[in-house]
Amino acid sequence: MKQTFSNSDDYNIIIQMESDLLFLHIDVVNWGKSVLKSIRQDMEKILDRTKAQGWGEVYAYTSNVKFANLVEPCEVVGPMAGHEHLTIVKWVTG
Repeated sequence: MKQTFSNSDDYNIIIQMESDLLFLHIDVVNWGKSVLKSIRQDMEKILDRTKAQGWGEVYAYTSNVKFANLVEPCEVVGPMAGHEHLTIVKWVTG
């Protein structure tokens, strides 16, 4: 199941359920302070809504943990199996 949360000229956020886990896909097209602010606002809404729906964590895999932490401080879970250049991170909703 995939659901588009945000779709703008600057970035897209898609929420996807994989193996009973929620994953975020954030694709940034145009970078800037206002874009980061908007992504952070969306992230706050996502974490609030997923918490209200009973999800304790939201995951992502990224090649740039620093970017994931800029969006919202996250925890590193570890490397993604079979993809050495990707790291799995998570955000706790509560």
